[in-house]
Amino acid sequence: MPRIWAEDQDRKAAPKPMERRRKMQRKKYSAQLKAEFALEAAKENKTINEISGKFGMHPTQIQQRKKQLLEELPNTFNKTYASETKEAEELKAQLYQ
Repeated sequence: MPRIWAEDQDRKAAPKPMERRRKMQRKKYSAQLKAEFALEAAKENKTINEISGKFGMHPTQIQQRKKQLLEELPNTFNKTYASETKEAEELKAQLYQ
């Protein structure tokens, strides 16, 4: 019986301090790459999971980029939208100088 008692004492010992976990570096994707996988998702030749496996991204991120692409695509050929965004960018540049 003394052996069982010794094992119980070991189990009740204070837990060892946890080792510090390293924080994962956040991945940064270029605009070119984001456009590439959004376009590939919009083509719908492959599933979102296949595209996410190819690029190493989460499927939700690909869905968001696809949605953003499809929402903003009609505005790229609209001249008034282009001039409004240019004016807004110039205003921001002036404000942040």
